Amino acid sequence: MKKSSKNIILFFIAFSVGLSVLAAYHPEASAQWWWSQSGDKELAKIQNRNQQISKLLEKGRAEREKHNYKGARRYGESALRLDETNEAARAFLDYLPIEEKQWTEYQAFLKEERLKEKEAKKSERQRKKEERIRAKQEAKKLKAEEAAKKRAAKLPVKKPVRKEEEEAVVEEEVDERIYEVAEPGEKKPVKPKDVTEEVEWEEEAEPADLEGDLAGLAQPGQPIIVDGDKVEYFEEKGIIVAEGNVSITYGDVKLTCDRIEVNTKQRAAFCEGNVRIEHPEGVLEGDRIRYDFNLKEGEIIGGEVTAYPWFGSAEESAKVGPNEYVLKGGYITTCDLDGPHYHIKAGEIRVFPDEKVIAKNAVFYIGSVPVLWVPYYYHPIIQSRAKVQFIPGVTSEWGYFLLSAWRAYVQGNSRVDGLLDYRTKKGFAGGANFYYNLVDFGMDGLGYGLLRAYFINQYGLGTYDGTSFRGEDPNKEEWRNRLQWKHRVDFDPTTVGMLEFNKLSDEYVLEDYFYNEYEETNPVPQNYFSIISAQPNYTFTVAGNWRLDEFYTVVQRLPELKIEVFNQRLWDTPLYYTQETSVTNFQKRYAWSEHAKEDVGRFDTFHQFSYVTGLGPVNIVPFGNIRGTAYTRTIQEKKPVMRGVFGGGVDVFMRFHRVFDITTDALGLDINKVRHIIVPKATFDYRLQPTIDRNELYAMDDVDTIDKESVIKMQLENKLQTKKGKGKKLHNVDLVRHILSVDYEFRLKKNKIALNNGGRFINLKSDLELRPYDWFYVDNELEFDTKRSVIEKATIEGTMRPWKNFHVALGYRYTYDEGDVDPHNQLTFDLNWKINSKWDIGVYERFDLEDNEIAEQQFSITRDLHCWEVEFSYDVDGGNFMKDDFTMWLAFRIKAFPDLPIGLARSFTKRPPGSMSQSSQSY
Repeated sequence: MKKSSKNIILFFIAFSVGLSVLAAYHPEASAQWWWSQSGDKELAKIQNRNQQISKLLEKGRAEREKHNYKGARRYGESALRLDETNEAARAFLDYLPIEEKQWTEYQAFLKEERLKEKEAKKSERQRKKEERIRAKQEAKKLKAEEAAKKRAAKLPVKKPVRKEEEEAVVEEEVDERIYEVAEPGEKKPVKPKDVTEEVEWEEEAEPADLEGDLAGLAQPGQPIIVDGDKVEYFEEKGIIVAEGNVSITYGDVKLTCDRIEVNTKQRAAFCEGNVRIEHPEGVLEGDRIRYDFNLKEGEIIGGEVTAYPWFGSAEESAKVGPNEYVLKGGYITTCDLDGPHYHIKAGEIRVFPDEKVIAKNAVFYIGSVPVLWVPYYYHPIIQSRAKVQFIPGVTSEWGYFLLSAWRAYVQGNSRVDGLLDYRTKKGFAGGANFYYNLVDFGMDGLGYGLLRAYFINQYGLGTYDGTSFRGEDPNKEEWRNRLQWKHRVDFDPTTVGMLEFNKLSDEYVLEDYFYNEYEETNPVPQNYFSIISAQPNYTFTVAGNWRLDEFYTVVQRLPELKIEVFNQRLWDTPLYYTQETSVTNFQKRYAWSEHAKEDVGRFDTFHQFSYVTGLGPVNIVPFGNIRGTAYTRTIQEKKPVMRGVFGGGVDVFMRFHRVFDITTDALGLDINKVRHIIVPKATFDYRLQPTIDRNELYAMDDVDTIDKESVIKMQLENKLQTKKGKGKKLHNVDLVRHILSVDYEFRLKKNKIALNNGGRFINLKSDLELRPYDWFYVDNELEFDTKRSVIEKATIEGTMRPWKNFHVALGYRYTYDEGDVDPHNQLTFDLNWKINSKWDIGVYERFDLEDNEIAEQQFSITRDLHCWEVEFSYDVDGGNFMKDDFTMWLAFRIKAFPDLPIGLARSFTKRPPGSMSQSSQSY
């Protein structure tokens, strides 16, 4: 390159860097201005920012793990707004409603079942109570009849009560009396009903005195209402005694029982018989309760506590705080039967509704059989995983196996999953997953993370029938392991730091023991750190990665600094500017070689200016860009070089729509008007030949492989939208969405605007989505290679859930990569049917059309055991149940804690191709 050219490039880079700093801090960061100028309110699509999308999706997955689907959807939609063509964001949002619906239906089913059983219990208690009341009424009626007969025979003479004998009168008995305490200072006369005793009163208690005593219990605006079949008042002692269908309402507390004594001076009550106290945070039930109206705290003798999904019973219980119950000599369980299928018994149990459960010296019982003792048991209410999990099974690769996970809380919500596994063909294995938050240890602001360790004593103690291993000696005892550390720090709302460390014993350990994780993540585990500051106008990143395992080929960045300025409007002009600048020290290290590596330093800066204008409904955005890249060396030369790349082009797009006044419910479509939207787009992108040929550079990433380009990218999007919602607020629904795109590649003659040897169409793609009903969804994708005239990818998947307990999905997948000898051509069938309240079956079939044989089958049967579920599954890689590789396992789940700590991150079976993945890396 000539010296003058170098000077021009260096000057332009220096000028552009200065301009980028100015644009980054410019207060006007709106990319919507030109939309409003053209009269269209649609937001301009911001250029894809991979790191921002990854960060948003990571947060979305974390919220999805917590079953916070609203938050997960918000993050997914934010990621899709950054780049509406991003497949990861679209897949995340497409699957989210399905998972949310499944979770909601499952929780609703559990709640419905519990409510049914509680209603049955309540009805039974009410029936017994009514029987007791009828018996009392019959006895009372008989007693009254006998007294009437005696009075008719000989009516006794009543003496007047003298003043000095008044203290001997202990009580006044009035049947079916209701005392109502009004606001302090308000007078309401209380009149006795049906007083049959002929007694001459020398002095009668004033109703206002009774109101004054009881009003002291109430806070302003919160009267106490006492109701019962029989109410007695002892004036001097300030005690009210009520029997039969007793109920008291005090603010947000409702108390019911068979008998109660209320001390109006101490503001306390003693309740007996079928006592039930309802609070907003929970329910107390017991035989006898002492309750303080002032503190809203109670001590229960022989009581029950309900704090969904937990149920508790104890010899003594107390409400010691606004949201805390203490059970002594009792148990807790998620099974709401009188004789629970399982329970946790402890000397002292503390229940915090909607928060957590804590027990000391806890013993786990299945039925009446003790199976496990732990000194301390802690379980957050929000946690949907069981403390202990076992999965037994058998597979042709592992032999018989037993996988187990044991969860314990160390401090606060920081927890450890202890792992202990045995495989008859592999030996013993074990490890631990430590999920920590440094806030729990008094180190606020230092972040949270995951430490994971797993060790396999392959062909060690207990192993029989050694199977082949990818090493030299298939029967040699060998320790295999994986270590992982992930950490995240949120320095402030806009800056986050992340770290990941992975160390493996060999390149096959993930594939052999963690197949799901191996498939859904990069087969080459990453070791990296990054600090990302996402400001309104720009993102600044400091990152680095390195190789720890010699059996991988890795491009190391030691380190990389990058600044990205988003599309910024420059002052009050229609001129916009965006840039990306990075400084990186690369080292490419090859597998199984300590010395064979490629080192190069690189400074790269990209700048683009665009001008927003329009012609009627047509938006026209011409742009020009320049990329300057400095290398410390090339393949041939060992001295610094400078490469320049110049380009430009124009974006043209428009948006049309029309509303059709169509309202119909034919076939249950529930259509309320239809809007047709058409969005044609075209981009002409032209790039000159770089000043240095790409074959002379070390290929570390896409920047180094840039070549000259002349291409027109065309896209046509069609949408049919309607509003749905019977009897409720209408919401927008995409009935049909179709995107057709194709690129036209060509070359121009030198120094002329004319085609050189014609051109060709490439990258033909079609994406079709149909959602005519909430329960029916179809997705179709097609990619055509015009160069080879072959279909590279064709998929169609349909999902139907016509009933709450029935789900079926059909799929077709065709892929033909350039290196494949034969295409992959498969059909899939997935069915799940809840036959009744007890049984659920699942069937998955994958058929290979090229080989004309079954590629995989999976069958599962789930039995509902009230508070438990047991699932039996059988998976075979082929159609021969006797010869093909298979996996068979049992999974026991507590319905209140449906998530398995085993299965996603510690796979024992391969996931069927095409199923949506759930990342096991969120923590």
